[in-house]
Amino acid sequence: MSTGIMTRSASQAEGSFAEFAKMMDEYLKNSSIFKDVIVSAVNTAIDVKIQPLQEEIASLKDEVASLKSKFVIVEAKANENEQYSRRNNIRIFGLPEAKDENCYKIVIDLCKDELKIDVTSDDIDRAHCVRKLKQANALNVGEGQASSQPRAILVKLNGYFTKLKFMRGKRNLSCKRIYINEDLTKINHRLLLNVKELCSPGVKVYSVDGTVVARKHDRVYRIKEKHIHRKVLQLIGVEDPLLSWFESYLSNRKQRVVIDGQYSQWKNINAGIQVVRGRGNARVYPFDEDQKERMHHEMELLALEALEKKTPQFGVKGPSMLSKLGHFDLVHGFVPDFLHCSLLGVTRQLVSLWFDSNNHESPWYIGQPLKQKMYDNHLKDIVVPKEMEELYGVSHCSFNVHQLSHLAKSTQMCGLLWAVSTFVFESNNATLKNMIQGTQYVSDQVCQTYAIMKTLPLFMKQSVQVKAKVRNVSVDESLPLTEAVGGVVNRVVYEYNRFALNGKLYESDKYQRSTKRKNCYVNAKRQGRTLYCKINGLVTVKKCNCDIQHHEQCGCSKANVLACTLLNVLRDRLYKCTLLNITSDFISQVTESPEVVTLDMSEIISKCIKVCHNKKTYLIDMPNMVEME
Repeated sequence: MSTGIMTRSASQAEGSFAEFAKMMDEYLKNSSIFKDVIVSAVNTAIDVKIQPLQEEIASLKDEVASLKSKFVIVEAKANENEQYSRRNNIRIFGLPEAKDENCYKIVIDLCKDELKIDVTSDDIDRAHCVRKLKQANALNVGEGQASSQPRAILVKLNGYFTKLKFMRGKRNLSCKRIYINEDLTKINHRLLLNVKELCSPGVKVYSVDGTVVARKHDRVYRIKEKHIHRKVLQLIGVEDPLLSWFESYLSNRKQRVVIDGQYSQWKNINAGIQVVRGRGNARVYPFDEDQKERMHHEMELLALEALEKKTPQFGVKGPSMLSKLGHFDLVHGFVPDFLHCSLLGVTRQLVSLWFDSNNHESPWYIGQPLKQKMYDNHLKDIVVPKEMEELYGVSHCSFNVHQLSHLAKSTQMCGLLWAVSTFVFESNNATLKNMIQGTQYVSDQVCQTYAIMKTLPLFMKQSVQVKAKVRNVSVDESLPLTEAVGGVVNRVVYEYNRFALNGKLYESDKYQRSTKRKNCYVNAKRQGRTLYCKINGLVTVKKCNCDIQHHEQCGCSKANVLACTLLNVLRDRLYKCTLLNITSDFISQVTESPEVVTLDMSEIISKCIKVCHNKKTYLIDMPNMVEME
């Protein structure tokens, strides 16, 4: 009885479980919420496992890309160094070859008979054939028998100027089978062959000091690596389908090479460091004597790499349209601005550090202004930017301070600081600013004011009558005037205290309205002799003997003569360095003489700057004849 009950209960329970399992299967098949929960849980578990792997892969990719870019730079530098080590080497092709030959004697005979240059054995360091004969050729060449394919002779010379003799003398070669080339590295030689293959017949391709050069008519292009030479070849008329990247680049209008973020140094690959300054952060650039300068070809390579990867490479975001200029250097072609970098940048920064009350707790705070002499001496004692970090801390090694390290090289390559400063542009900005009196119709205000400025001088010339002041001409003045015009001067002459000559303003010593400048000292040249003079006035003389009543109305020709006081130049030199054998010829000590001379307008060379020191007067020829006010 009990057994039957248990069997019936077990069968009922089994049926209930089967029904429950069937219901669960139907629920799982029809329930999307449960499916989403399961899928989300699985995806989360997978993401937890995969995310660290993806981050590691991305980090490795960045590291590989960085190593590749560095490898390209290192390879270019190694090629440059290798080519420099070969700067005194040449290769001579086509010379007949014999067994047991003396390469030194062959080269010297070639110089004497063909090249017509004077070269001795002392000028040759090494000379030998560069490639072994093939076995088949070696078997066919007997003693004293010439090879059918002569090997090139590599010649290492003792000096660069001797190499130049060979390169100039190869024009005298009468045998077309003999030619002389520079000893190029493998990379440069392959580049030379590629350029020759791609160029049209009208383009001459050769190498100069290891650099491949393509010349078409009077235009010369220096080709340094494969990416640049594609562009240059297109400029000289060579079609190349590989330049499609440049076409797409133009369509995207990315027309500049720019520096991003931390790599804001244009001339150095130096990321700088982030420091706390005031209430925020600032990027500074501590002085580093071993800092690596950027190179033009490196900038081009990094620009192309940034374009391909669409990410900045060492601060370079992409190519520049300026790279199409044949001789423009993307690094040294941009000069530091002397006005904003040095004067309004570093000088203002130092003055603020010394006198700003916000720095009263700093050890360099001075407080009260110093005397000018102490102030000048203190400025001269600072070696900026080398001592900036030591004296004022790394937080004050600003970008302007860093740019000072490039001023010397910029001056050597691009000229004096005043020649590349923005003083002229800032002055014109002030002129434009003064033309604006309101906030509306600014362009109309500028145009109207400019038109008035140009029209007023014409109205003044037509309407304003200037009264002349009459004075007697002294004997000392009349005699030189008589000699200048070649006859007796009439009793009336006209004297002017200001005049313009070749776009430059000159004044007499009697002109009183100009208080900041003296434009009366000039340097003149007469019969090969240099004269320093002080202008007394511009005298207009008529070369005639007309009656005094008809003198003003007569049409006789006029002569413009400068009446000047002659200045005596002391011959003793102001400074002489026996060690360097230099003297101060640019500055002259002068004294005023009672002698009055006349100068023709064409005899004036330039204006002079007057400097008074210790009761002595010095004159310096105007050094800057370009940037004038």
